[in-house]
Amino acid sequence: MANKIYDIDGNELVASSEDSVVINWNLPKIYITCDTAYSDVTKETSVKGELKYYDGKKKIDLPIKFKLQGNYSINYNKVNLNITFYEDDTFDNKKKITFGSWYPTNKIHLKANLYDYSMVRNSVGTRIAHDFFGMNLPQGCSGYIDSFPCILYYNDEFKGCYTLNLPQDGKTYNFDDEKELACTNLAFRTDSYSQYTTLSDWEYRGDEDVTNDMNTVFNNLLSVIGSDSLTKETIEANFDVPSLLGYILFCQIGYCSDSIINNWTLVTWDGVIWYHTMYDLDICFGLPHSGAPAQTSADVFTSTTQGGQNAFFPQVISLYEAELKEMYANWRNHGFNAESIAERFTDFQSQWGWENIVADKTLWADEQQTSVDASEIKAWLEARLTYCDTLYDYTE
Repeated sequence: MANKIYDIDGNELVASSEDSVVINWNLPKIYITCDTAYSDVTKETSVKGELKYYDGKKKIDLPIKFKLQGNYSINYNKVNLNITFYEDDTFDNKKKITFGSWYPTNKIHLKANLYDYSMVRNSVGTRIAHDFFGMNLPQGCSGYIDSFPCILYYNDEFKGCYTLNLPQDGKTYNFDDEKELACTNLAFRTDSYSQYTTLSDWEYRGDEDVTNDMNTVFNNLLSVIGSDSLTKETIEANFDVPSLLGYILFCQIGYCSDSIINNWTLVTWDGVIWYHTMYDLDICFGLPHSGAPAQTSADVFTSTTQGGQNAFFPQVISLYEAELKEMYANWRNHGFNAESIAERFTDFQSQWGWENIVADKTLWADEQQTSVDASEIKAWLEARLTYCDTLYDYTE
């Protein structure tokens, strides 16, 4: 199964098939050259090297520093890279680059998508979340990390299909630096698989150094999150309720177990009301860390390790039961179905082309997960929505 490709209906595609996914010979290509072997890159020490980028329109040739990116993913052989651009090989001054419509950035992430061999969940999942509950975020914030497919060569060796991703920082949320320093524009993300009620369990995600005042503002919110006697009044005084309920529904439908404690992201633009945004969805829509398909009939907020430890969301679910059912029905009535969601994944996956995906799967065959294609996401989601329809009393 690891080296086979399927269409949205589960039909196997072969190299001679006219119905195979789009073959793209002109994907953006990234060439990294350095004196460090690919397998010797670490998360602790930056490597100096050179990056060349070609996409048919744009050419980049710059000195870079890079190291491993992520926590759990560093255990795999195909690795994520955190890359910073520099003006010259003195590495004194960083260089900002613009990719397409992105804002200028001096840092990018090359994502290996190791958990997800359809290589689409992380890139497409957050876009779907934006379309269903993130469109009303303040300041024109999109609420997701944009990315696009590319091919990586490391010291002239093919390393497979990657996505080039924007990093998560203040620009992601259209933060104003002056306001950020005044503690009004803040973003925090959990960085723990077991805890969430103390400041040390969270990581500040803005551009400036976190200050004591910023921590004080967030600690005030943590006292609410850690309460075992929440009320609607308390929740509505601290959270944007539509984004909170949308986050709950999306985590439930997609079985986004990694988003309940680890990767739980909270953002404020006024220092008072906090919004929920999705981040890092490489294990969702049927794919947990284990690689085996996730359960289709289980409550993600009570059945997972993270869910069982988080007392905040169950309280919100109990208080907003009617509102969650109403929002769920609205989603289902406006296009949230297995076929349309799977088509989003198929469209993105097809950008790599059949041959590139097979080459990647062949190169990294020892690390393949079992859930690899959009057809399997569709099949899983059909069963998952059947469970959620019952959970939220929805009938077509």
